Amino acid sequence: MTRRNVITLEMDLLESRMVGAPHSMAGPQAWVGGMSFTLSIGQQAEAWRYEPLFAALAPFDLTASAPRRGAEG
Repeated sequence: MTRRNVITLEMDLLESRMVGAPHSMAGPQAWVGGMSFTLSIGQQAEAWRYEPLFAALAPFDLTASAPRRGAEG
């Protein structure tokens, strides 16, 4: 819901070419980020096995699953 509101605000305030360029770059940037994350996790898993990776990434999962204060109903 918030993402649509942000795009609408941009469209109201800026010219279409100023909005289109950053949004068209978001897909390739997300692809590169996902690919580099997968590559780095794979290399670390081969070097150290998966147990240290699970221990290092567990706080992120716990933080993401925690209830947010002031979240919309």
